[in-house]
Amino acid sequence: MRRKLDLDRPVEPAVLEECLSLALQAPTPGNVQAWRWLVVRDQGVKARLGAVNQPSVARALRPGGT
Repeated sequence: MRRKLDLDRPVEPAVLEECLSLALQAPTPGNVQAWRWLVVRDQGVKARLGAVNQPSVARALRPGGT
């Protein structure tokens, strides 16, 4: 059964740390593992980052990805 995501509730730090710990175990090409993580909790910053990245995402989702 799927759980409904509550996007308005903050993620507990322990849950976030566990997710990042598991993500670090994922393979990378050539085992480079050049991980960079940025955790943003401020809604205003999230909105600004979304606005900046939206054109790139829209281009990537177009047929042909260009």
